Amino acid sequence: MIDFMDKFRLFGRVDRARLRHTASALTLAMLMTTAPGLVATAKAEPSVQQVLDTLGPIAGADGLVTETELRGWIGYLVANDPDPDATPPTSAQIDGLIASIPSSIDGSGTRIFSLETIVLMTAQQQLAENGGAWDGNSEPTLTQAAVIAQQAAGADGILTEAEFRAWAASLTGSFQVSDADIDRVVADINAAGGTFSIVSLLTHISGDGGDNGSGTDVGNTGGTDNGGQNGGGTGTGEPTLAEIQTMLTEIAGDDGVLTEGELRQWAMSFPESVRPSEADLDLLISRIGAGGEPFTVAAVMTAIGNDQGGGDNGGGEVVDNTGGGPQPGWNCNFLSNRADCQNSITGQVSVSATGPGAAVAASNDADISTSDDFQPGIVLQIWPYYDSNSGSSSQVYDHPDMALVNAGNITTVGFGAPAINVWGGSGAVRIENSGHLSTAGENSGGISVNTGMSNLGVPGGDITIVNSGSIVTGPGSAAIFAQSGSWNDGGDITITNSGTIQSQGWAAIAARSAGGDISVTNSGNLNSFAEWAVIGVRTEGGSAVATNSGMISVSGVGAGGISVDAEEGPVETGRAHPHQTADINNSGNINLLGEEQNGLEAYAFNGQATVVNSGQISSLQYWATGISIDSGREDTNTGAATVIHSGNISLSGNRSTGIQASTPRGTVNVQNRGTVRATGADSIGIFTVGVFGGSALVNNDGGAIVGGTGATTFASQSASGEGDGTAFTGSAGILMLGSDINTIYNTGTITSLNGQAIATFEGALTIYEWDDEQQVEVPFVLDIPVADTTIYNRAGGVVDGDIRLGSGDDRIFNSGRITGDIDMAGGTNLLENAAGGILTGSSIIVGAGNTFSNAGTLSPGGTGVIAETIVVGNFVQTSTGRMVIDINETAGIRNDAINVSGTATLAGTVTPNVIDLNEVVQSEYRILTSQGLTDNGIVANPAEVQVTDTIGYDFSLEQRANDLYLLAEQQRTASQIAAEAAASGAGGAGAQNLASLGGALESLEQSDDESSKVVLNAIRLQDGPASAAKVMDRIIPQQQGGTAGSASRSGASFGNAMLSCATRDGEYAYTREGKCYYAKLTVRRLDHDASSGSAGVRETGTEAMGGIQFDIGGERRLGLAFGYEDIDAKAFSTAQSLGSSEGQRFQGGLVLKDQWGPFNAYLNLTGNYTDLDNKRFVNLGGFTNALSEQEVMSGLIKLRLSYLRDMGPWYVKPLVDVGASYIHLGGYTETGAGGFNLTVASADKWLFSVMPGLEIGGEMRDGGGTIWRPYIRAGVTLYNDDGLSINARFADAAAAASGFNVATQLDTVYADIDTGMHVLTASGLNLRFNYEGRFGESTRQHAGTVKLSVPY
Repeated sequence: MIDFMDKFRLFGRVDRARLRHTASALTLAMLMTTAPGLVATAKAEPSVQQVLDTLGPIAGADGLVTETELRGWIGYLVANDPDPDATPPTSAQIDGLIASIPSSIDGSGTRIFSLETIVLMTAQQQLAENGGAWDGNSEPTLTQAAVIAQQAAGADGILTEAEFRAWAASLTGSFQVSDADIDRVVADINAAGGTFSIVSLLTHISGDGGDNGSGTDVGNTGGTDNGGQNGGGTGTGEPTLAEIQTMLTEIAGDDGVLTEGELRQWAMSFPESVRPSEADLDLLISRIGAGGEPFTVAAVMTAIGNDQGGGDNGGGEVVDNTGGGPQPGWNCNFLSNRADCQNSITGQVSVSATGPGAAVAASNDADISTSDDFQPGIVLQIWPYYDSNSGSSSQVYDHPDMALVNAGNITTVGFGAPAINVWGGSGAVRIENSGHLSTAGENSGGISVNTGMSNLGVPGGDITIVNSGSIVTGPGSAAIFAQSGSWNDGGDITITNSGTIQSQGWAAIAARSAGGDISVTNSGNLNSFAEWAVIGVRTEGGSAVATNSGMISVSGVGAGGISVDAEEGPVETGRAHPHQTADINNSGNINLLGEEQNGLEAYAFNGQATVVNSGQISSLQYWATGISIDSGREDTNTGAATVIHSGNISLSGNRSTGIQASTPRGTVNVQNRGTVRATGADSIGIFTVGVFGGSALVNNDGGAIVGGTGATTFASQSASGEGDGTAFTGSAGILMLGSDINTIYNTGTITSLNGQAIATFEGALTIYEWDDEQQVEVPFVLDIPVADTTIYNRAGGVVDGDIRLGSGDDRIFNSGRITGDIDMAGGTNLLENAAGGILTGSSIIVGAGNTFSNAGTLSPGGTGVIAETIVVGNFVQTSTGRMVIDINETAGIRNDAINVSGTATLAGTVTPNVIDLNEVVQSEYRILTSQGLTDNGIVANPAEVQVTDTIGYDFSLEQRANDLYLLAEQQRTASQIAAEAAASGAGGAGAQNLASLGGALESLEQSDDESSKVVLNAIRLQDGPASAAKVMDRIIPQQQGGTAGSASRSGASFGNAMLSCATRDGEYAYTREGKCYYAKLTVRRLDHDASSGSAGVRETGTEAMGGIQFDIGGERRLGLAFGYEDIDAKAFSTAQSLGSSEGQRFQGGLVLKDQWGPFNAYLNLTGNYTDLDNKRFVNLGGFTNALSEQEVMSGLIKLRLSYLRDMGPWYVKPLVDVGASYIHLGGYTETGAGGFNLTVASADKWLFSVMPGLEIGGEMRDGGGTIWRPYIRAGVTLYNDDGLSINARFADAAAAASGFNVATQLDTVYADIDTGMHVLTASGLNLRFNYEGRFGESTRQHAGTVKLSVPY
């Protein structure tokens, strides 16, 4: 059986997109139907299909429209009439039409119209005008189906499912249908979510096609004109560009973007006679993709237009000016003589559209220049329809999209002469520029685009601008400017720039839309005077975002880097404002070169403003703001202002603010992971504002916040007295004004140059505004709410300065460090210093009856500073709490103290930090006083409050009424301390050194030598023997042993390098010496392990060496060599670094060789001189390093005897070395460490050694005559002595004071290895590569050498 839906399928299938072009005929028909005589004729019959397509979406699911919606729909149809000869209805005619349509009144008094009523009235008129009531034999049209459905509905006019089923079952003959077919139709309508009605039935039927009201194919050959300029679409003929654009717009939907699949499917749906080939379609798609463009309707239309090479008789223009020569630009005066410019294509770069149809598409790669005023380089424009009867313009057609691709260079010099100027209507505009644009005249931008015609009621179309070219513009304009609409009728704007822009005008990039959304993306470098902003974005009712990764410089007073403004837009009475967003994403650098400038500024009237910054913002000027953000309205709490900062803000001018975030009563959220510095007078690092309440959060997540200089109290004043607003005086790292709840998290640093890290403001605040009518500045007072403030200074966080809070209920939880005073004012407050937290302020005010709880460290004034801390409130120290008390017997005030206004309940620990006890034997210090010291077992149970002893002093605590005293008593002499230090782990020479130093210190102790007190106190005040041992290790010059060993081993290595000038051939060739020049480069590293008895050394050296060997008769040879070595050495113990040495070593030597058959003898003499700069790492008593210069000399005499056992390609060579080394360590006196400076005496040492060894090697020859001789030599070196001793004394001590000995242990047994390769070339050029290693019990030396020798 034939499919049921075929019974209602129309003969002429019409694309829904093309139906929109004949919509105005429907309006005329309705006028004739409901108000006969108002309109004499109509050029086309309307259809039920057109009503369903255009009014149906407005009516929605309930099928009802308001009078406002109905009038808007009629106005749309009138405005989009493509017939230039059609006479639009007057307002009176439209009023009569609406009054004649049946309606009802809803509960609010609004007139309501039924879509079904309008559809049925249209169907009745169609049949009345064209005849053709259904005869029951032919296939019914959609119009006939509407009338049939109305008849089936019965007297109530409501078509039920039962009535439809009854009517369908009554059909006979060729139209008889089965119950299954009826069920399927009903199921399809129900599945679509609609209520069963006449409209839902007709909508379902129209899904497979529609009619033109009379059964005639719309646009068929010879058919009636249906409103297009050359007729409608042919149905089976080739569509016009206008029809193509409408079809694609329908498919693309709201975002105007097609997929490639959708584009291909649409193209293949055409009849075979007009369907493009696969090759043509592939070419079209490749052209779009080659430009990197998305498949937007505009991009597709541009590509199709370029293919067709001209207009489509629908009013569009396609202009291609590629490969042309220089062009003169536009030759019309645009402002004063616009009519002359209609359809102007002068130079093939200026295009006007005068009617509906295809997109205006132009392209240019030629250079263009103009010289007169009002002469842009390239112009695209929409030309309004001109009504000769009324003498006025009116917009009565769909505006085409416009697109321009420019690669040419454009130069203009006149006033009002942009390089590219576009005046559009409601259609979309897309501009792509890669050429250089230069405009010198005032009000002459680079790219200027305006859409919409407010005087004609035409909304603004969407705008897209993509620029990669460079732009230079003069004053009074923006380099890139886009504006859409004027009053809640703007489209969306998208601007993408990667070019360099220099603008003397009010912006580099500016965009404004009356209600649309805006997106600006910049990666180019922008330099602008900018009266507004370098990048300025403003939407009234929409949302906006600006993204920047380029460098921005702005010089205009009061201007900004980037400004995004989502302002209030008009809304109908009773309707809510739309939710808006104003976003900035910046990763570029912004340089603020003028006064009163903002780096990044975002505002959202109703919604969310967000700034994300990872770039750098800098200014040296007055009243600069790095980031300014505001959101929300006074009457709601929905505003949200969010800043996420990880970059660097550096402002040094007065009255500057790093980050300012505000909302009347919404939410402020500032996240900082970067640096915020506002260091001028009256400057604030981060400033949050909640004038009427709300909440504010600042999370300083590892960042740095720095405020400026000036007062610590805040006030407001007029900025200038001339309407420049309100200025604050006072500075802080963070200032939180108002809000109901303030919260700060900190793991970074918060400080201010005036010493005020964190502050809040509440109460009366005077604001100054300008009265335009009276021309005076008017002050008015705001009552800033009281906030409850909570501060979490977490581990690692530093609040370096004071904290001053308001009268709310405040809390501070500290696990980091707070160095300043704390004033929590009134309210119910709590201060908790957790374990790990440090407080050092001189004033801690929590308020009477409130509690300061210390589980961390309280150190009045900080360690090393004698100070008093006043606590207003009650003080509780827990078992983990610690009070650090400085003691200095030589100061006027001898010790830190804590004064508590309330009660004090104590546990935990008291730790004395002795600066100078001045040799006291016993003393006492009052360290705490209160109004009521709780006896928490301080005396009866000393474990509750413990005191930390030192190795030289015993301390104890004693409570006397409400006071707590610290008692001190000296217990050990220096020698006793040294003995305990040695027993803590030192052994061998280390223990001897500590004992020797202890003896020297005790003699100074007994002699009451003033210069030694700093040294004695540094040792006595350590907390135990191990700490004392570490201090004494830093006093002992322990790198001397490493210096001696280095000089000796370097000399031995230098001597070994002199023992070979190899020969190629002859008897005993493996060991026969020749004559040669040679050069050697050696890199070595020496490691001597640290132990309990000796310091460790790590030394690196790079040596360059050169020499010559002579023939002095027979087999005797004499050699001379010189070398230079750069040295870098570090000394260390098992627990710490002890010192360093840097210097240069100069070496020289000679060698005498002789050979008797297989026997060889070498006599080697070497010497070196080393010049060192030494550092001893003291790090005691406020001193860092003790510095000295030292000279070291070393000499070596060595005899080597060897025997060669030649076995052809291999050999074995036993050998023995006997040597004597002399080492001289020069004396020196240190500087830079006060009483810790030492005078070290010179020392001399002889070492004797013997080394038996064995060398094995061989020889290989290649075809080129090169001889390869690998070898390996191993031996054991034995020294006669393992010790070195030097004497040192304190440089500032009396001459009679005794010194101390420093002993160093050296290894006496070393395993030596030397392996490498001799390469003897046929040309005589010889190379030697070798590795040399020496390994002792605690010593390892590695050296790599490259040696080049040339015989002569």
